[in-house]
Amino acid sequence: MGLRKENGNATEAKLPDSHILQKILNEHALSRCYLADLVQIADEINHLDRLSDMSSEFRRLAHTIDYFYHFKRHIEREEDIIFPYLKKFGWKGLCRADKDEHRKILADINNLVVLVSSFGDFKFVDFNGYLQKIIQHFIPMVQDHLSYEEDILWPIALVVLDDAKTWETIKAFCDEFEY
Repeated sequence: MGLRKENGNATEAKLPDSHILQKILNEHALSRCYLADLVQIADEINHLDRLSDMSSEFRRLAHTIDYFYHFKRHIEREEDIIFPYLKKFGWKGLCRADKDEHRKILADINNLVVLVSSFGDFKFVDFNGYLQKIIQHFIPMVQDHLSYEEDILWPIALVVLDDAKTWETIKAFCDEFEY
């Protein structure tokens, strides 16, 4: 029933490009690319003896963290627009579990933003230690979360909200609030 399949994604292929879940799935794919970049950048930084805010590694790190900072809009779209419909059909617990994961993800994103923003306040060894500690938690958590949504939450949403008008309404809300 999952949206992701080893040999392709039949459910995703059936969704029109304008479907809100298609957009969410595409954002998930982009997030996986940024997670891979974050792993690579953190590894590069971990092998350095020093780092400056003008170095390519730091600039790439800041750019990647900025992507995740703006990923908050993705989370808002899920919580503010899709979850209310799922809750209406009795899936409150599933939405609550996802929302709890969102809070943890947002906390790590905020920690990364603060860390990068206050780079000059740290010795390199301390900055690197904090960075490594945060991403060791953040990366697997986000990967698991994306898989959970794609394999469990969104397939349930497609079954429960099996009405084109409902999805059109959800899309209209997203467009209205510029999600």
